[in-house]
Amino acid sequence: MNRTINLLVKQLVLAWIAASLFTVSNFTNVHAGLIVNGDFELHNVGFSGDYAFTEGVQPFPGLGGGQYNIVHNPSPFHFAAADYRDHTTGSGNMMMVNADWNLQNLIVWSQTATVEKNTIYEFSTWISTWAMAGDLNVSRLEVKVNGVSIGKHTAPSSRGVWEHFSASWESKNNRSATIQIYEIGREIGFPGGGNDFALDDINFHATSTVVPEPSSVLVFSLCLIYLRRARRCF
Repeated sequence: MNRTINLLVKQLVLAWIAASLFTVSNFTNVHAGLIVNGDFELHNVGFSGDYAFTEGVQPFPGLGGGQYNIVHNPSPFHFAAADYRDHTTGSGNMMMVNADWNLQNLIVWSQTATVEKNTIYEFSTWISTWAMAGDLNVSRLEVKVNGVSIGKHTAPSSRGVWEHFSASWESKNNRSATIQIYEIGREIGFPGGGNDFALDDINFHATSTVVPEPSSVLVFSLCLIYLRRARRCF
């Protein structure tokens, strides 16, 4: 009896250690970022949206409402734009967007990623304001995953300053995640121009799993085996 109990205890400990190692390894495999061209270094590829891609514009009149461009510096592309560089390296690209007061519920940026079930993911990006008209008329962004809002963020009230935004999403039974960014500045602004912003370093990666750990399943199974064997000994 004692020898049987000691053997089962050893099995439980070994199973717990092995399952824990498996869980860590499994999490590491899904931790890589899933966004393609999130820093815009590949220029205008890997994403879609309702805004119009417009290259080669001059400062006057500049990038128009409902348009975007991939630039090193917003200043040469609009007479009211601040002079500053991207967030990633200071010498790379950013997505320069001219939000339009009359264009509501349009997708600024969208991309679909393959995800694991029952996993927590974190979305993040860096946002800056390149033009504004008054302290209130800045951009406000909303991020949705599979059509459900996961957070909103108001762009900085100072031009040329990069600000971080992040939000979490649980995949549950989903195998894909369509991430969409909307400009909803009408919530806080007023009619007119100035709610113009830039995006950089968009990221979406797994942070943790919410499925039952394999260790719990194994330990529970072994406990049942122990109870059955112990019952036979009495």
